[in-house]
Amino acid sequence: MASSAGAFWGAFVLTATFAIDGGWRAPIGLLTLFATTFLYGGIVTLVLTWTVGLAWYAIAQRLRWRSFAAYVAAGTAFGLAISLLVASLIPAPGPTGAFIIVYLSSCATVVSAAGWLIRRPDRDATSLARQDEPSS
Repeated sequence: MASSAGAFWGAFVLTATFAIDGGWRAPIGLLTLFATTFLYGGIVTLVLTWTVGLAWYAIAQRLRWRSFAAYVAAGTAFGLAISLLVASLIPAPGPTGAFIIVYLSSCATVVSAAGWLIRRPDRDATSLARQDEPSS
């Protein structure tokens, strides 16, 4: 679910950018761009959330980092790292590189925020504490 939120955000931002820029005037072209970006973005974010996201969740639970801010900061940091890597590998002019950095970082932030809202690790902490209490 969180990966779908990130894919939707990414598809929306990319499609809106092309629509505002006037790159494509035909609505079917924008719809195709949205659908393609949503499909491929969903696959990429799903793979990343199942690997990096689950590893982060395990580490965060062990270190007791269960706040919304911790999850959003981790998503932003990971998105920034990936976007800087992608921007350095693609020979593109400055504004395109800046767009890639902002675009991918915001997608990762949306994924991590949605993941926290769905999973609510702060509630896991209270339920785990209740399980550890001795029963009478």
